[in-house]
Amino acid sequence: MIQRRHVFHIGGYDPITPKVQVDRLRRSLSSFDKIWGASSRLSEISNTSAINASCNLEAWGPNWKTYVTFEMLRWDDLIRCDSGVGLVPRLVQSVKALFDFIVTGTLFKYAIASWKYALFFIFPYCCLLLIAFCSAGLSYLVIRFIRPTFWVEELLLGILLPLAIFVISMLWIGPKRRINHILDDAIFSLQFLYGQKRELDRRLSDFAELISKVSQATAR
Repeated sequence: MIQRRHVFHIGGYDPITPKVQVDRLRRSLSSFDKIWGASSRLSEISNTSAINASCNLEAWGPNWKTYVTFEMLRWDDLIRCDSGVGLVPRLVQSVKALFDFIVTGTLFKYAIASWKYALFFIFPYCCLLLIAFCSAGLSYLVIRFIRPTFWVEELLLGILLPLAIFVISMLWIGPKRRINHILDDAIFSLQFLYGQKRELDRRLSDFAELISKVSQATAR
């Protein structure tokens, strides 16, 4: 039986801080203890830096005991940086990502590999279409109600009003329903595939160097 482990954890595209990750681990350990009749103890976070944070874990049963160093390799700061993009650049870049993934067949390969992930990918685009249709429908009702006198007024209202409703809706709904986050994920995927995420490349190199140092120290 393995008595000591050093686990490296790299999270997905989600700006989860080490504290949140450890809280999740603590809840999972509680379920683990109940299911397997084991006992466990989790330390507080230590050795925190810009690229990593770690905590120590002990788990034991009647005839076994394991010590684990759980080291989180961080890139939550890079994800939060992606989320700072404005509404217009986000929409333009996300549409570009969708077009590229359709033309290259990537979206269809997603569907073959995992239809659930394909649905996850297209979900925010369906939300955008729904918000756009609702904005247009609400604008139509408003224009019919106020009955503009001149055709110029009706034309301007027909263009500006649905656009304003769409922008306000996106600013309100986008962050609440994680639409923005999934669009950012699509943008990130495209940029990473085409080698445009230099910050992430440098961070991955830092991860590799850190893992190599730990491996060498453990082998001694």
